[in-house]
Amino acid sequence: MTTSPNIFEINNFSASYRDAEALNDVSLNIPRRGIMSIIGPSGCGKSTLLNSLNRITDLTPDFSHRGDVHFDGQNIYQRDFDVVNLRKNVGLIFQKPNPFPFSVYKNLSLPLKEHGMRNRKEIESTVNESMKIVGLLDEVSNIRRRNATELSGGQQQRLCIARTLTLKPKVLLCDEPCSALDPVSGKKIEDLLVRLGKEISVVVVTHNLAQAKRISDCVAFFCMVEGVGKLIEKGDTQKIFNAAQHHMTREYVDGSFG
Repeated sequence: MTTSPNIFEINNFSASYRDAEALNDVSLNIPRRGIMSIIGPSGCGKSTLLNSLNRITDLTPDFSHRGDVHFDGQNIYQRDFDVVNLRKNVGLIFQKPNPFPFSVYKNLSLPLKEHGMRNRKEIESTVNESMKIVGLLDEVSNIRRRNATELSGGQQQRLCIARTLTLKPKVLLCDEPCSALDPVSGKKIEDLLVRLGKEISVVVVTHNLAQAKRISDCVAFFCMVEGVGKLIEKGDTQKIFNAAQHHMTREYVDGSFG
């Protein structure tokens, strides 16, 4: 059987909070590798879609959905689906860095221990590998004693990415990962995401159109239509920014609205 080129296949997906619909009838494929940016005005369901992909929405009261979301060919909303394994494979990075308030080393080793890794040398090797990938291995010393909350904002965000990478995910979901950072720190995150996108699937929600244009392989544009978030258009980055088919997409990337 041929493996699908898509890691996520979203079919006719709608999401609501209580009686308020946030997304309506979204169908979207996310490739196994590369960077997809999700753009659009505030309130059009971008973060709701992102949170739905690793089912963190399970923690939100009164959340409901219709339609299917398939990850690696399996419907993540079927009754017996392994959500713990889903979140191991689909990491989520938030707008504001959220390191745990203890050492850098414990931040990175804790997920490994929670998922059953006990060999100290294996843990040490995985921690160092993740630190190296995000560029912290040479920047941060005394990682067993250094409290993660003492790091700069950009370092904290890279630490959070490293913490996710220790579990070797297939997908990295990022919700405005650079918006709370200065331009230099943001550039380091962008460069890191570009490198990661060569190996895994990276999905980035961003309001920064220049960023989306710089780092993305493809772009999905969402907007409010009659009070509900809808997918308007998806395509490769150059097409969306230079030859979009839908007038709402053209107006948004040209700065005419939003």
